[in-house]
Amino acid sequence: MSSDNTFVCPSCRQLDRVQKVSSIVSSGTASISTTSASGTSTIELARKLAKPSEPSGGCYQCGQYLYVFYLIIGIIIFIPGAALIIFSIINYRGILGLIGTSIISLPLTLSGLFLTIYYWKNYSSHAQAVRVRLEEVMQEYNKRSATWNAMFYCYRCDGVFTRSSRFAPIANVAEFLSKG
Repeated sequence: MSSDNTFVCPSCRQLDRVQKVSSIVSSGTASISTTSASGTSTIELARKLAKPSEPSGGCYQCGQYLYVFYLIIGIIIFIPGAALIIFSIINYRGILGLIGTSIISLPLTLSGLFLTIYYWKNYSSHAQAVRVRLEEVMQEYNKRSATWNAMFYCYRCDGVFTRSSRFAPIANVAEFLSKG
């Protein structure tokens, strides 16, 4: 027998010491009470049973920003170098002046052109890879979150379970969530 908020523990087959994990976590942030079975405070138990944190774009998007940064650097390097070459050709000051200007501006222009073309060409494939990885991370988070929302805690057995009767000791909550 079980209600909507409690379920029979698959380990001890009792329901009198079973509580929904989300209730424990929400009450654990407001009060302190100790359990006789485990001797841990409600706040400590709520910390151990906390909902998985939502991932941010963070590290995955950093690479995307680097692509844009190098693309801009390439453009910044290319434009003055190309302008210097064009200026030298327009204001032709003899062969030595043209060679001297080209020695400085040609490597600058070519490296800027290379950076611009390389990062422009590879930006969209990198951005697509970032999107795919973020989708994978969000799918994993949604799976873990759904499992967490369906979890119950048994004070007697000091473990968690879902309606599908899977049981795990509280020390294995992270692994329990990842298996969904």
